[in-house]
Amino acid sequence: MCLHMKVLRSLNREVQRMYKSIHDYAITHALSLPKFRKEKQIKGYIRLSGTGEYEGFEKVPKEEVKRTWCPHITDSKPALICEKRQFIFLEEDANATALAKYRGFMDMMNEGSEYSKTLKTIQLFLNRLEEEKEFADSIRKEMNDAGIKNVDYISFRIDSMSAEKQTDWVNWFDEYAQAHSPKNTYEKIVISELTGKPVIPIIDKFPQNTAKAAGTGFPLYSNQHRKVSGEACSFVSYGCVNGIACPMSQEEAEAVNAGLKHLLDTDTNNDRDFGFLYWYDRNDAADLITNVRMLRRRTSKKGVNEVEAEREKQYSYVLNAVFSGTKAPDIADQGKYHIVEYNLPDKGRVSLSAEYFGTYQELYDALQKWYLDSSYTDVVRVKKKNCGIAVYTLGNIYAVLLQCLKHKGATDIQKELDIEYGPDKRGLAKAMLFGHKVPKVFLSAATEQITRSYACKKQFDDEKRSSRILLQTIKVCLLREGYEDMKTTLNKDAGSIGYHCGRWFAAMVRAQELSPNGKSLNATIANRYYRAAKQRPARTFAMVNGLKEHYLSKMSAGRKIEMERTFAEISEKIGTAFPERFTILEQGAFDLGYAQQRQAFFARAEKDPEQNASEQTDYEE
Repeated sequence: MCLHMKVLRSLNREVQRMYKSIHDYAITHALSLPKFRKEKQIKGYIRLSGTGEYEGFEKVPKEEVKRTWCPHITDSKPALICEKRQFIFLEEDANATALAKYRGFMDMMNEGSEYSKTLKTIQLFLNRLEEEKEFADSIRKEMNDAGIKNVDYISFRIDSMSAEKQTDWVNWFDEYAQAHSPKNTYEKIVISELTGKPVIPIIDKFPQNTAKAAGTGFPLYSNQHRKVSGEACSFVSYGCVNGIACPMSQEEAEAVNAGLKHLLDTDTNNDRDFGFLYWYDRNDAADLITNVRMLRRRTSKKGVNEVEAEREKQYSYVLNAVFSGTKAPDIADQGKYHIVEYNLPDKGRVSLSAEYFGTYQELYDALQKWYLDSSYTDVVRVKKKNCGIAVYTLGNIYAVLLQCLKHKGATDIQKELDIEYGPDKRGLAKAMLFGHKVPKVFLSAATEQITRSYACKKQFDDEKRSSRILLQTIKVCLLREGYEDMKTTLNKDAGSIGYHCGRWFAAMVRAQELSPNGKSLNATIANRYYRAAKQRPARTFAMVNGLKEHYLSKMSAGRKIEMERTFAEISEKIGTAFPERFTILEQGAFDLGYAQQRQAFFARAEKDPEQNASEQTDYEE
């Protein structure tokens, strides 16, 4: 774990800092929500003429249903214009609550009709609705046929104009709402957990958050706050086993609500796939987190121009500095970053489980470490031809997720990612952003996919890229587990036996390729024995080793000497016997050793013009 990262867990009082951080974010960025308004999903409209004549019912298509700000006082009181169907079309068996809401709605519309032409037009329709039962029943049938439920919100359109978007009722309603909103007469003063100042705690319902991710909306905190007690009126709602008192004022709660809604609704402040909310203290800070979870970069090593104009536009000077390992100017003045984990366990609920925060410099350094750990040298292919080598880094976290996926043909890829990785998906993001270890599920998946790839008789260009990403994943996994000698290219002095066993197997495959019949074989040693070599190395190597002298005897003297030296050097690192079994870490080291030794053979052939034409086509990576 990075020493710089500060983590606040739920189930203790420090969880409240998450609310404080979000509160401070809202205050700093001047975020607020419209007073006496609430976002509602309107499912249908009653269409009226300018004189209040009924023109029909219009259902909003499901794909066009959006959240719309509507006049609203509190959930316990009726709303203006836009209400649930059951509070406009009262059913005969309505309960006391529905009857009270219906009466309240009618009284409010009647009073407002004296000040607003829009409300006056709607009131003419409502009067007819009360007076003519058959007329009301016919509209009920229209709504039933359209699939409108009693709990669905409906509104009015007058001459095709939505009533909730008109302005002639605004001044009257704001004054009416102010006069009829609950008054906080509770005299006890408590110390706010957010600001540390004396405040009057909330005694009415907490404001609902209506971010897109929240479904129909969720209360910010516990609904148990109706118990009039300064210590128990503001519980942290979800993610906690026991309620934790978090007293605050109405204004503070509304600020938290505004901040949380903004973070949940803004693509560059949250990632639902990984369950992160994130932001920076400075508005103008270069957004490292959004970019690294979406983009990939590779840097040329031998003059091969791989810079794409469109990609260059996407990187700020800071992000470019992260990739290149140089120092960005003014990095120390970028302030702090904040990342909060969140879940949506079910519709209408939210859980804030942990907060990570630190300086922008620390985030910058952690990302540079990820790029260094994931760097890997590989061939550059242009139009199916090898044109040199380049150092690649993993800047796109989704590349790891997708390449390690078992069922790549799934119709719902995101669902498949959730099924296969679960919470480990978030662990991968933490490894990238905070320097954590990579969850071993990705090492297991990457080694399995690599094995399948090498067992295939032919690799296509897109499969070669996939293999590289898998090898990069293996490399960063091993480095984070203490395998510090895993390099971007071949390391003959690595301490892992699995790594050198992979090298030995690569040398065996190379010896077969250089034999007279190497190109005409239906299946190579790798195709037949790669999986077995990782699962039962001692048994498999003993069997394959018998073919070594056969292949060496078919080579020219120069090639034979060169291969014998390679086998001798590798065997010295392995010791007197091959291991019986490999751990999952050693299997990953085997994959890396095999791939990098193969790369070394290719690089050597590239320097030898006599061998280059024939050997280049044999290289499968």
